[in-house]
Amino acid sequence: MSLDGLRAALVGPESTRFRAPLCRMDGLAVTIGDAGLARRRGTPLVLLGADPGPDPSLGGAGGLSADQPVVRADVGAQPDTFDVWACGDGEPDMRALDEPETVRWISEVMNADVPRAPRPALVSSPITEFVPFDLDGPYDVDALLATIVDDGPSTPFFAHETPEMRWRLARLGGHGVAIAASDPTIDQGRLSATALAAHERFVRYAEARGLPIVSLVDSAGIAVGAADDLEGFTALSAALGTVYRASSVWVSVLVGRVEGLAAQILGAVGSRSDHVLAWPRANLSSVGGGDRRSRTGAFTAASSGELLELIEPDQTRAVLVEHLELARGQRRYGPLATGSGAGL
Repeated sequence: MSLDGLRAALVGPESTRFRAPLCRMDGLAVTIGDAGLARRRGTPLVLLGADPGPDPSLGGAGGLSADQPVVRADVGAQPDTFDVWACGDGEPDMRALDEPETVRWISEVMNADVPRAPRPALVSSPITEFVPFDLDGPYDVDALLATIVDDGPSTPFFAHETPEMRWRLARLGGHGVAIAASDPTIDQGRLSATALAAHERFVRYAEARGLPIVSLVDSAGIAVGAADDLEGFTALSAALGTVYRASSVWVSVLVGRVEGLAAQILGAVGSRSDHVLAWPRANLSSVGGGDRRSRTGAFTAASSGELLELIEPDQTRAVLVEHLELARGQRRYGPLATGSGAGL
């Protein structure tokens, strides 16, 4: 008996393989092992083994609400058992259970007065028919957007878009969303100074309307010379500041290249995105000392915890809808927030 085996029994083998902290347990959204994420998302929390619990410095239940279920399980002292208990005030009511009983007990605790949302069926879509696995293979970003959003109008935000970006207002699973997508066929998706300024305006608009933001990231960074003059540097600084202070729910899908400051501006790894998903073809890179560029494949990033979830391209629409459902009504509170109650 192992904690990995227990995790697989609770939330499925794929979640165990990629160590995704936000999972589904019998249709219920739960967080495994990340108390900070559980506090931000308002989900029940399952701690396995030596997973750190809620931060006592946050007061009360470590920043968690009083009615937010928290349970811990560890390999038991008795053979073939787990020691499980509910976390809270006072002495824990510890019990030794076998694996099926542990799963059943945790499920009962997790399901106490918590709203459910069934996982959407991962219906196959034709994305893999026109997006090659090869990172350098071209694809039509407009066709990708049409495959992901609901049937109906997808409104361009700007009358005259820059060629390397698409900004759209659309519906996704019935949710109104603001979608930003880079076009890798134009200078590998590198962002010009004009695109930086436009993206900053787009994020501010989503903030003002309380719209969740969805980013499809396939960009090799900032265009050469884009931030060399005062105007370009100002646009870069404003875009970074606006993105990091944004309070809207933000879901990022790493589609291909994820490089440089453009990845942060588009809400990718290392930024303020609430949910970071990736296709297997995605390639993350960073520049170290002496301009040494290190690259990380999506599978490595998922196993190290840099990503929330690794998904197949054909699952993109269904998983995006699921994450929008998980984030329903939730909103970060930052300097750009225009009021409470705005959300999905």
